[in-house]
Amino acid sequence: MKIERYYLPFILLAAVACNEGAGTKQPENEGINAPSASEQIANENRDRLNEAATKTVSAGDHRFTVRASGDGSLRSLKIAAVDLKGDTTKADSTEIHDVKGFLKNVAVADLDKDGNPEVYCFTQSKGTESAGSVYGIAYLKGKAVTIAADSINQVDIKGYQGKDTFYVQAPYLIRSYPLYKEGEVTASGDKQITKYKLEKYTLVKTN
Repeated sequence: MKIERYYLPFILLAAVACNEGAGTKQPENEGINAPSASEQIANENRDRLNEAATKTVSAGDHRFTVRASGDGSLRSLKIAAVDLKGDTTKADSTEIHDVKGFLKNVAVADLDKDGNPEVYCFTQSKGTESAGSVYGIAYLKGKAVTIAADSINQVDIKGYQGKDTFYVQAPYLIRSYPLYKEGEVTASGDKQITKYKLEKYTLVKTN
């Protein structure tokens, strides 16, 4: 087959370009700084832990906004209280430090029936146990008083492996969690229900 002379340079240039491209092509996923799949998951989990959570609850003439921030032992809860009868642009803030776990829920109640609101912050840790904790603040004429919750914030309990659920059922704060038999990783199907009442700004187990 006869090829016209003026077509030949174009054919030679095209062949050279194809050979050079085949020799220099790099894998699409190759890169010095590209994170591995495990690193990407770790980064995503870290970002989720560092995300701040904000929850707002109201009771009577008061509104409370709880904001969680930080990670691990540096996590904190900031509670801003607003008197709806007064200047709603002003808020009295209280901060709780060294909070375990991420903020899961918030409830406002008056468990001791003294006419002063209490704010309960329920948290849950990451990991296999997912242990739950409670942090409470009572407001006495606008002054914040810490509620002791040592009777709840413990994990050395027979059959306990976390996954707590907390809620208020006046006049009690209720804690529920699945029970595990010794050496088993699957819950037995039974649940432990524990009630706590508020006495002198301390949550006391009643059963």
